[in-house]
Amino acid sequence: MSHILAVFPHPDDESFTCGGTLAKYAEQGIPVTLVCATNGESGIRMGDPPFTTKKELPSVRKQELQKACEILGVSECIFLHLPDKGIEKIEPELLTKVLIRIICTVKPSVMITCGPQGEFAYHPDHRSLGRCVTHAFCLSGNPEVIEKGYNPHKVSKLYYPVLSREYRQPEKVGAVLAQMTKIDITATWCKKVNALKAHLTQFQQEAWLWNEEAVKRKLPDWEGFIQYHKPYHNEENDFF
Repeated sequence: MSHILAVFPHPDDESFTCGGTLAKYAEQGIPVTLVCATNGESGIRMGDPPFTTKKELPSVRKQELQKACEILGVSECIFLHLPDKGIEKIEPELLTKVLIRIICTVKPSVMITCGPQGEFAYHPDHRSLGRCVTHAFCLSGNPEVIEKGYNPHKVSKLYYPVLSREYRQPEKVGAVLAQMTKIDITATWCKKVNALKAHLTQFQQEAWLWNEEAVKRKLPDWEGFIQYHKPYHNEENDFF
């Protein structure tokens, strides 16, 4: 059965990197599960003007993510409550085991997470989580590493989101043209925009998001991805 599992470090990562794609497949009736590793408590933005406090920020950002998930049609949102800006300090083997448990429970056919290169890899949390997700993707079908009480589940595909300019120049993100996937989100572009707006603490001060012409220039009506899995599907425009 088709099922998407997206795993990102912070609330809002899902909407900016692949919100239109998640909404597209949710509209097709494909279940979408999101794992958010942290509550975003280390963020410095609290609205413009500020409407929350540092103490309340984690709770507010969780609520914002839940609203964004409703807009995108995400079936389930799982919070891991890991320390924001602290994922790299967590023992990778332990985090990978947690992720394998989730994979074996959700049983996705497609996964999405942060890749090791490109602008989405600017943050240590993104790189650290992405490595563990990739490792879990590789191991989840191996019965020798699965804990008692779980059944192995091999996921078919793993994708890393990229910016539009990175999609056009795959060599800049350590990829080749045959690895690139382009998903048309024309029909769900507005859902992506509204999901971003739901993350008010982070995007209220971004003038482009609230300007009709500016947001059209900023956000294309498609989203690009790198295929991690093999064999690569050249000129792919659909996950399934």
